[in-house]
Amino acid sequence: MTAWVVWSEQHGGWWMEGALGYTPSLRNAGRFTQERARLIEETANRYLPGGVINEVAMPDPWPRPAALGTW
Repeated sequence: MTAWVVWSEQHGGWWMEGALGYTPSLRNAGRFTQERARLIEETANRYLPGGVINEVAMPDPWPRPAALGTW
């Protein structure tokens, strides 16, 4: 299973595990299932005017051996 990460353009960092803030380090970013990452992305971008995108979900570009966190 591929882990997913979420970048926040608004906060200049990666979402952390449990959605407990942001980190500039991909190493410390939370890893999510694709479904959870897409839900974060859709929810965070839902009410932004003019098609602005602040959150972007993507497959982990630097996979690491670890269990996927959930929240």
